[in-house]
Amino acid sequence: MTAQALLPAAAGILAEAMSPTLVIALLGAATLGVATYFQPQLCTRTERVPPVALSTGEEQPVVTDFDRFYRTHCKPLTAQLFAYLGDLPTAQDLVQEAFCRALARWAQVSTFSDPVAWVRRVAWNLAVSNWRRTQTAARFLRRHREEHVPAPGLDRVVLAAAMTTLPPPHRRVVFLHYLADLPVRTIARQEHLAEGTVKSWLHRSRQTLATALADHSS
Repeated sequence: MTAQALLPAAAGILAEAMSPTLVIALLGAATLGVATYFQPQLCTRTERVPPVALSTGEEQPVVTDFDRFYRTHCKPLTAQLFAYLGDLPTAQDLVQEAFCRALARWAQVSTFSDPVAWVRRVAWNLAVSNWRRTQTAARFLRRHREEHVPAPGLDRVVLAAAMTTLPPPHRRVVFLHYLADLPVRTIARQEHLAEGTVKSWLHRSRQTLATALADHSS
């Protein structure tokens, strides 16, 4: 099982035991790799509050304004995106990404009159981008998927073989008249031929094809 597949389950377990800040950091590390995720520009804390020591000497997770903000708004935002996408794991991933971006700018985002509106807008923008990528991929697959068509019938194979026996100018006139459905006058003007020549070539070609098909039938 991949790290991405474990993210939804891991999020639920971690949320009960750790601060949201640490949950986001660990989820990001599982997705991007520890070395990549914990670069200075990605989800870093701008200031660090000393941990509160318990009577046993153990450190207790720090509860910050962002932690409370995350706990209050994470589930409602996930529910909103889930209703829009119909895909809970994707909704969870996008909300985590939105909060991660908020954490990276928390010194600024926390001063907004409505920080949750900023996070909601980021999450929705991510959802729209995700939907567009999905639709683009679906269209690409529809255009390039393998299509199985029935094999050509024996009559068609024989006719195609007989067409190759015609001189190229005659074959072109046959195609233009019977496949492109062009009248003799148009073919003559297009090919710079006399109308009588076009009619003669069509007549000779029909005779050649009829003979070839009759020989095959016999």
